[in-house]
Amino acid sequence: MDSLKAMSKQVALHDIFVFYYAGHGSMANEMFYLIPQNCSRLFDSDKLASQAISAKDLQAAFKDIKALKQVVILDACQSGGSLNTLASRGANEEKAIAQLSRSTGVHIFASAGSEQSAKESEVLKHGIFTYVLLNALNGDADGSPKDQKVTIYELKSFLDDQVPEVNQKYSGKVQYPYTFSVGQDFPLVFLKKD
Repeated sequence: MDSLKAMSKQVALHDIFVFYYAGHGSMANEMFYLIPQNCSRLFDSDKLASQAISAKDLQAAFKDIKALKQVVILDACQSGGSLNTLASRGANEEKAIAQLSRSTGVHIFASAGSEQSAKESEVLKHGIFTYVLLNALNGDADGSPKDQKVTIYELKSFLDDQVPEVNQKYSGKVQYPYTFSVGQDFPLVFLKKD
């Protein structure tokens, strides 16, 4: 949270802000929490409220980040439960987003539903969502036409398609990513030409 506060003073209006978290996550009392290493109980709402980082705390921190283009990526169990909180905005903010929507975007990618586990694979040496995400950002998500860039919507489409397939192959379980987007598509990665 201290790093997010510091970044709020450094990130400019036309920057692209990306927040990526891979770790433990938990839902309690309809609130999603990121679980730091000092949190001793994953499903105890009192412990989570005092030791973990709620989606509400993250949302407040993200509002202080000036970048008009923001991407939040969460690879954690039950991370889809964060979407309701992270995607909610007040009326004034909704109006401002609508006015700026030609050049802005807020996009949230969660690795699993609010009642799903985010699977890991020893073979892949990653969480399955992160493995697919890295492949996407390295160029696999560069859609048609191949233009040497990966946009937000190409990334979303690739994750929606590949996470369930790769998950079935390596864990035999179901895991579907959840996403929320407002605003326009924009390039997230420019690839090197061969």
